[in-house]
Amino acid sequence: MFEIDFTPTAAAHVRTYRKFEQLILDAIEEQLTYEPITETRNRKPIGENDVSDWELRVEKYRVF
Repeated sequence: MFEIDFTPTAAAHVRTYRKFEQLILDAIEEQLTYEPITETRNRKPIGENDVSDWELRVEKYRVF
């Protein structure tokens, strides 16, 4: 099991989410707590770049 820690900047952004956008947090916990580097339908490696090596799709949102 992995623990999810947000950077201070990410935590500040999360606090601004409206209630219906909180589903993003639920998906992060559900998808990344166990086997976070296993590719799934909604979780894919995107290659090396400045933002992230992985993408998590949550409905119309993208988490990097």
